[in-house]
Amino acid sequence: LRRKGLAREFVNRIQKARKDLGFNVADRIAVEYAVPAALAAAIDEHRDYIAGEVLALELAGGAATQGVEAEIEGERIAFVLRRRAG
Repeated sequence: LRRKGLAREFVNRIQKARKDLGFNVADRIAVEYAVPAALAAAIDEHRDYIAGEVLALELAGGAATQGVEAEIEGERIAFVLRRRAG
């Protein structure tokens, strides 16, 4: 249940970033993220849900050194959004 809540928070942060970056509501995206282990586990477990909610064609963990920085439950996260044809 906790992991599902973390996944929902991640979706919320991505949706806010999509809006702030001026993406169209129908734009398909790729997400590269750098997150703590607990959130990474939640993303892995709820990958299909997250991808569907944010229209992500790709969700990849890695070293998102540039882009959006946010917090979830006091933990720093970073992610990069890119438009994708889809």
